Amino acid sequence: MIKKLYAYHERRKQYYRKNQGVYHVVSILSILFWVFLFKSVVLDANNIPTGSMIPTLKIGDLLFVNKMRYTVHFPFTDTHMFRIDTPKRGDVVTFTPPASADLQGKRLVKRIIGMPGDEVTVVDDEIYVSGIKYKVEKETDRSALIDIDHPKIPPDKKEFEAYSKSLIEIYNETLIDPKTGEEIKTHHMLKNPTDYNVLRNSNGAMIIPEGKYMMMGDNRDNSDDSRRWGFVDLDDIHGKVFMAYFSVNQGSRYEVDDANLLRSFMKLITFKGDDIYVRWDRIGKRIN
Repeated sequence: MIKKLYAYHERRKQYYRKNQGVYHVVSILSILFWVFLFKSVVLDANNIPTGSMIPTLKIGDLLFVNKMRYTVHFPFTDTHMFRIDTPKRGDVVTFTPPASADLQGKRLVKRIIGMPGDEVTVVDDEIYVSGIKYKVEKETDRSALIDIDHPKIPPDKKEFEAYSKSLIEIYNETLIDPKTGEEIKTHHMLKNPTDYNVLRNSNGAMIIPEGKYMMMGDNRDNSDDSRRWGFVDLDDIHGKVFMAYFSVNQGSRYEVDDANLLRSFMKLITFKGDDIYVRWDRIGKRIN
């Protein structure tokens, strides 16, 4: 068996020596295959095109997503082979929204606010789960709001300090396990008292069925999420966001797509975008 494998290897090596063009094509295709295999099964990459998760995620963030955190997928598909773990309360995840969202083909990034079996009520953007309220405290340090590409937030620090604090407020929200009372994690959350958002209050308690999860953005008044289009199926959750590997300020655009992101990169590397720059402090930042 070993002799046959060695002979096969020698024949292939001799063939590639005579056909250098074929060798280069096969090499490139092999590299691409293994890269895309790794991306489809182990580690995905996503960009943040909207501000629904500000300030946890900023427009122009490029994220690593651990696709093996919860399941192992069939290569090049979203079909699950077997489950490793289930998502946890407070995880920031990528997922396919339900059909009622009218966002088919898109992959969203939100935070898991409600778990299967929870009874959730939303009052003034704040969460009550099975009668227990997630702790919400106003944050005195507003530095997280600088450089968030929000049209109402001046990017200049001096202008920002003079900016009226009544237009957008930042809070610390602590998620609590309603069964044990344990504090799970604390994260930043935004509310804009001047915006009229019909999703700010729910029409009574919402019971989350088994196998379903409630997703919400940390930018509560600017997030299209489970409050409008319902709960997300467990099998539609693709992975857990864990790190920003790059981040580019997009020139104060509040919503961008892949084409705008590419244009921003081209302006960045050609020094033609005065308002476009790398957020060096975001590179390698862990996402909580």
